[in-house]
This record gives sequence, structure tokens and C-alpha cells, in this order.
Amino acid sequence: MRKFYQYIHHFLSDKRAAFIIIPVCIVAKSVLIFFYSYIGKDKIYSLSASYNLLHGKGWTNSFYYLEDLNKEVLSPFCYWPPGYGLLVTPFQQVFGQNIFLGTTIFEILCFILFILLCRAILKTQQLSDAWLNASTILMSFFSHEFVETSLGTDLPALCFVLGFFYCSIRIWDTKDHKKIINHGIVAGLCLFFAGFIRYMYVPVCLFVSVLILVVSYWKNNKVAQKGYWLAVGICSVCLMAAMAFQNMSCGSPFYTGIDKKGIFVDNLGYWYPSAIAAFVNINLVAVQLGKHSSISYLVWQQAFSWINLLLYLVILIMAGKYFYKFGKRGHSEFPAFSFIGFVLSAAIIGELAMLSLTHFVKPTSGGVWTFIVEGRYHAFPVVFLQLYFFMRLAKSNSLFKFKKAFSFVLSFLFILLSLNSVHQFYYTAKVALNYRVMKAEAVREQDYVFFESLLKNTIKENPEKDILVASSDRYYPLLASMLNEKGIWDGYNLNNQIPVVSKPSVLFTVLFEAEKEKYMNYLGKKEVKLVKEVAGTRIYRQILEPKVAK
Repeated sequence: MRKFYQYIHHFLSDKRAAFIIIPVCIVAKSVLIFFYSYIGKDKIYSLSASYNLLHGKGWTNSFYYLEDLNKEVLSPFCYWPPGYGLLVTPFQQVFGQNIFLGTTIFEILCFILFILLCRAILKTQQLSDAWLNASTILMSFFSHEFVETSLGTDLPALCFVLGFFYCSIRIWDTKDHKKIINHGIVAGLCLFFAGFIRYMYVPVCLFVSVLILVVSYWKNNKVAQKGYWLAVGICSVCLMAAMAFQNMSCGSPFYTGIDKKGIFVDNLGYWYPSAIAAFVNINLVAVQLGKHSSISYLVWQQAFSWINLLLYLVILIMAGKYFYKFGKRGHSEFPAFSFIGFVLSAAIIGELAMLSLTHFVKPTSGGVWTFIVEGRYHAFPVVFLQLYFFMRLAKSNSLFKFKKAFSFVLSFLFILLSLNSVHQFYYTAKVALNYRVMKAEAVREQDYVFFESLLKNTIKENPEKDILVASSDRYYPLLASMLNEKGIWDGYNLNNQIPVVSKPSVLFTVLFEAEKEKYMNYLGKKEVKLVKEVAGTRIYRQILEPKVAK
């Protein structure tokens, strides 16, 4: 066992090992990204806007009304910030109508950037090659929710936050004026793009950048002040310009999709346990514990939430005591890595809690949703805890020595992290060997996947006909517009209005089970045929012919 450990350490310590480890980790994670990736309702809005941008229609979504199927209506895209859609636009240009491949390749590139940024951040803490390589393996083979959820915006937004984190550390520690200017510019742009992709990062970015600037004055780090001023200035100017544009286009600088504001204490009944999720796959553990005990999955998840809140309190107290020690020390001794990472994490969690407390969102089919329950929103706190753990573990040199409580805690967390990575390695291999079968069985939103295939085949088989798509679920009409067909926005009017077409057309109407009563008149027509029911979604088809003047 000792010889095996020495062999592993020797391999990880070799500078050339990174050229093997990094590509292997990227390929392995790419398998899972392809497996998890899908085009859902959230992505399609941004993708439709980027498609219109490529075709000279501006940052808009296209649709048609039943009363005039020859008039395309262009509506400014206002639901989410435009960052993700703009970043993925070049990939749409390259991959064309293969939306899945374009978005998946983009996510893989974001993961590559994620791994390189994590290594760069740990390098600022003078970790050895062995620990850099070990951390790369463990973080690559980890069940991060922001990867598995695959909603598009999570990885790129996280990468920009990590980019700011890295540049902020370098600004504090660097004495080279030219490098500080460069890092300040990049830090400001990273903050801006983080907010440009996800609105929740806007107040976090502004708060953290200003706070670090204030700390640089407090600690009399005059060289760093220039870099932080640049970051604050660039971030503020760019965000204000983006907000002004959004306000002009949509009448509001932000969009939250909120139904009602007030004080909703019940929304804080469950917090995503990010402190626990940094070391274990909480969904997998809760499922297994539910199977082997009389306690249900939901009860275990709630227990994790309460334990996590206690951990937050412990971390808060320990962080306060730790940073207090540096109050009277010079800026050269100030732990910029720990401070900036902690403030960013605390600001994100605090904002999510405040949004959940003050905003009410209608319950969905999956239950009550609030900001604080969303695991992917906790991406940076989870990753920072992992980076901080690797830093402390590498510098303490206390793995498996068990002489102090601190060594025991680090060793225990390392075991948890390693077990998670071993399971992820096994699961990656399983997916790689059975990709097609598992992808078909585990595909999310199967109705979307089936309909995309149906729509493309129909377009191919009917080149002379218009294809019309009507549904209350905007995914379907937006997909049609991206395939250069017509997405109908007021499909509910089909129940009392006959579509008038100027050329032979195929009309697809996509309904949920609960909507059938609203379309009884329309569905009663003999020419309206059910194509298939997929996952509770009914897809109907009707052939429309233009009226001949008598």
C-alpha cells in the first residue's frame, strides 16, 4: 500500500502528468456533458434570439398571430439577460440547425475554461504539482449540479466569476503596475459578463468589487487600488449600459419572473445545502439513505438543509475569528484568496436568501420553487469550498495523520470527496459504454426531443408547404421559428378561429392533458389527427389548404 501511494505521488508530482490528466478529465466530462445536455424551454428563448440576430432581425423572438399568418411579429427578448445567447451565437453560426451539438460544444469549452481557472486559482496559493493534479482529477470527476442540470447559463456565468476571483487575487499580490492594469481590466469585464449572463450576479458583482476596493484602502495596498478601481469602473459602466439597453427594449432593466413581492418567511424553509454538496452528491446520498432506512428522501434532504445552516453558522464564526487576526497586519500578509472567496460566497447566498424572502413564485409541477433551493445558483460557493479545502489540505500536510481534530476533519472530507469522484468515474464509464441506450432512457423532456425530430422530418418531407406550430408552451413555436417556419403565439384561439393560409400548410398543435377542455371545438374536427402522446403532451396534426375564391 505504501509503494502504491508513493507511485501515485510520484506520477502526480511529474510536471508532464498535467498533459495527460487534463485531456483525460476533459474527455471524461465531455461524455457526461453530452449525456446531460438537452434543449429545454429556458435555452430556446436565448437560442431563438441569437438565431434572429444572425438573420438580421435584431435581438428578438419571432412569432405569428392566427389572424394574419403572413405577418411576422418581432418581439424584443426580455426574459433573461442576453449574455448566454450572444456567447452561443457563433456556435449557432457554425452548427446551423443542429442546436444540440452547438450548445453542447459550447458547454464543453466552458468546462475546459472552468478546469483551467481552478488550476490557475490554486497556483496563486503555491500548491505543488501533485496537489494541482489531484485537485483537477477530483473536481473533474465530481457531480456538480451546475453541470448536470445543463441549463446553459450556469457554467459560463461561473467561469466569469472565477475569472474575477483569479484576477482579484493577482491584483492584491502583484507589484507589477502593468500586470495590475491588465488584471483590473479583465476583472471588470469578468464581473460585467457574469451579470450579463445572470441578473443575480449584478448586485453581487457591484457589492464585492466595491468592498475589495475599500479593503485595499484600509490595508493601504496602494498598488492594488488602481486595479480595483479599474474593475469597479469597467463593471459599473458596462452594466449601466446593458441595463439602459434592456430598459429601452423591454421597459425594465431586469426580469425576475416574479408574481408577487412581500415577506414570505416560508420560502426559507429549505436551503440548498451547498456546504455539504461541496463534498458529497446529496441527491445520491439521500436516495440511498431513503432506500436503506425508514426515513424518506425528502426528510433526508430537509435534514441536510438544517445541518447545512448549522455549518454556515460555524463557518461564519470561524471566518470572523480568522480574518480578525489580520486586522492589524500589513497588506502583504492579508489572505486575499480566503477573503475574496468568502465574501463572494456569502454575498451570493445572502442575495438568494433575500430574494427568496421577498419574492413569491407560483408553485410549479415540481413543487414550490424559491431562489435559495436552486443548487446551480450555489455554483461558486460550492466550488470555492472545494478550492479552499484543497489549499488547506496541501498546506497543512496533515492528510491521514489524525494527530489533531483539524487533521481528522480534513482527512474525512478528503474521503468523502474521493468516494464521490470514484462513483462519478464509474458512472462516466457506464455512460460511455452504454451511451445510446442510457441517453434514450434518461432523456429529459422527451416531448421536446420527439417533437424536434417530428418537425424536422415534416419540413424535409413537405418542402412546398408552410409548417405552423401552435402551443402555450413557447418551446414549440420558438423551435419552429428557428427552423424558418411559423410559430403561432395565440394557439388558444384555434378553438374559435379557423386559420387562413395562403399556401398548403401543416399545422401542429401541441397541448398538455389539462388543456384539452379549452380546445374541445378544435379537437372535434375530423381533420385534426392525434400524432402521438409523449410524457403527457399531445401532439396533433392538421393539413390546411388555402381557400379558393368562388
